[in-house]
Amino acid sequence: MLLNLTAYSQPLVEFTHEGTLYVGVPVPTWEQVVARRLDANDLNRNRARVIAFLHSDVKDVEAIAETYRKDAEDYRERETAAIFERDQARIENNRLQKLLRRRTPWATAMKIHLGILVLGAAVFIAAR
Repeated sequence: MLLNLTAYSQPLVEFTHEGTLYVGVPVPTWEQVVARRLDANDLNRNRARVIAFLHSDVKDVEAIAETYRKDAEDYRERETAAIFERDQARIENNRLQKLLRRRTPWATAMKIHLGILVLGAAVFIAAR
């Protein structure tokens, strides 16, 4: 404590008691030193509390960030699946359009043939 007190530039008092030399601190000075120490301890405790709260806040934010990362991964997977499904639907649609185009001439020919038969039957019935 002697070095600590000299670091605070506190006046030291030398005295002898029963032939032994002692170094002491006057009571008002000692009370100031103790008061400073108590204030420093309170300040250190408050700083430690603040640091602990900040650490818990950082952990909370990290948990939220991890949730967002997982959500983003999930959305990317869903997007990939949706794109794949869309591409498969387009392929199927193209295949069906080709089939429809191949059948359309036959259907048109059948409609024309049916129309001619109906017209011919109408003319035949009208001519009788």
